[in-house]
This record gives sequence, structure tokens and C-alpha cells, in this order.
Amino acid sequence: MSVRSFLRRVFSVTLANGLVERNPVKEVKFFHEPSGRVRFLTEDEEPRLREELDPSRRQIVEFAFNTGLRQSEQFGLRWEHVNLANRVLTMPRLKHGGARHVPLNDTAAAILRSLPSRFHSRWVTKPSSSSTQVAV
Repeated sequence: MSVRSFLRRVFSVTLANGLVERNPVKEVKFFHEPSGRVRFLTEDEEPRLREELDPSRRQIVEFAFNTGLRQSEQFGLRWEHVNLANRVLTMPRLKHGGARHVPLNDTAAAILRSLPSRFHSRWVTKPSSSSTQVAV
């Protein structure tokens, strides 16, 4: 349920019960809320995940932790989207147009600099067929 729907419902009930004289939410224009669910790892989950990681996958997951990229964004990332000098990724948005800029912290930049694909592929990380789904 969106914040707008929740507030509208609360004021509708209070209006019906005579607790308020009008529903002020009807006059407020709300910003569009993105669809989908946002989920973050808890403080307990992150170290547990690190312990369970296969060493060959550690950099991929650390990069995700430090950039917040979606799985599809990370595995679709090309070197042309990486600007190490300015420490930023430019993620093109195909559905909405424009671009999204993701800053690189020290850890993410170091991971990118260490990747062998930097000189051999247009893709930053190319998952093997067995690693395309990462369950958290």
C-alpha cells in the first residue's frame, strides 16, 4: 500500500467517524512512487552472506554491496559506462530514458581496477550460466 493510499484511507475513516470535518489528503498532489519492493540486507545477513560466498564470487558480491546495482545492471555493465577517473558509473535507462549516475567508493573502484576483463572484454562482469541467479 502506498503512503498516499494509506493516508487517504486513514482520513476517510476519521471523516466517516466524525473525527475530522474534511479529508486534507484529497488536496495534496503526491509524487509518483516507484513500483516494486526495496529490500536491503540486515546487519546480520551481510556477514553471513560473506561467510557463505565461494571465493570466486566474492568480488562480484562486494561490488554489488558497494554500488547498490541491481543484478541485471551489474551483469549488463560495460566498460564504456565506467569512468574511473571521475569515479562514476553511468547507467543508461532504456525504459525511462536518460541515465542514472552511480558514484564509486574506494572499494568499488579498486574492484574495477583489478578485473582482468578491463583489457579483454567490453563487459565488466560476464556471469557464467550457473551464476546468473544470486539468491539472497
